[in-house]
Amino acid sequence: MKTIIIRCDAGDIPNLGTGHIIRCITICKYLIKKYRFKKKTFIFLIKTKKKFKTGKKILDLEKFNYKSLPNKVKDFSLDEIKIIKKFDPKLVLIDRLGSVNKDFLSSLKKSKIKTVLIDNSSHLKKYSDFYFNPFIFKKIKKRDKNQGYDYSIFPSILIKKKIKPQIAHKKKIKIFLFFGGFDYNRISLRIIKILKDIENIEFIINKKMAAYLKMKNYSIYNNKNFYDKLSISDYAIISGGLIVFDAIKYNLPIISVPQYFHQKKTIFNLGKKKLVYYVKLDKNLKKNIINIFNEFRYKQSMINNMRYSQRKFVQNLKYKMIFREIKKQYEN
Repeated sequence: MKTIIIRCDAGDIPNLGTGHIIRCITICKYLIKKYRFKKKTFIFLIKTKKKFKTGKKILDLEKFNYKSLPNKVKDFSLDEIKIIKKFDPKLVLIDRLGSVNKDFLSSLKKSKIKTVLIDNSSHLKKYSDFYFNPFIFKKIKKRDKNQGYDYSIFPSILIKKKIKPQIAHKKKIKIFLFFGGFDYNRISLRIIKILKDIENIEFIINKKMAAYLKMKNYSIYNNKNFYDKLSISDYAIISGGLIVFDAIKYNLPIISVPQYFHQKKTIFNLGKKKLVYYVKLDKNLKKNIINIFNEFRYKQSMINNMRYSQRKFVQNLKYKMIFREIKKQYEN
């Protein structure tokens, strides 16, 4: 069975985080579950040294095969091509921000290696065998293909949604906090400081963050219970990465504070669709968080409208078509 190379990275680096590698793992898991691909078919080609070591940790946990790439290797370079060709893959899937170049695509094509590109900003992406752009796209026109938020892929699409128990007088309000694998601006801690004095709140946070807190009103999510904890939350206050789409799938009232430019663009557009509430990371952060949170608590119509928009969005997702196309490219 021919190999599929997955080329992506994760790290404690602004604009990178863990989103790309998590999306690629989701693609692999779906192909394994739905189309009976073998796990050994996939080899992740990732950078693992210094700030990139996060990717190694994630793949070790998920038990996917990977090979380390030197940090000095540049994206879409001749060196990268040479390393990819050593594995003699049938297909290479590349998930990262950036622009592919003509030499890269033509070199792989000459070696009869199929290419799938995700979130590539170059007009040359159309010369790949398949591409889709959930996040990096210009104003959508009729001639544009496979771009827009409908093409989003995120982990919870693999998980059957839990039904929240209906509790008449709930003692605690559960707030899920997540700002990516690398919370560069320490937004999670700032949100906790803003809301910590409100009664009957329980923050759902990671273990690392809990070490900074001197309070008891929190519970901890980890790799095993992450989506369970998200699905039973009452509200999500989160970044502008893939987690937004998981929260939309679980039909949660969402406040998003994006950290980077591409996240700001995403949340601004999702905000216009009434899927999330966009809060800027500026001097008015405290005021805006408190105002929106209080509106969520006391205006049920506000939540109902958001949930209606979220349900319509989830119904229109095109991820099944994407998985079929990747399967097709591999088999042809």
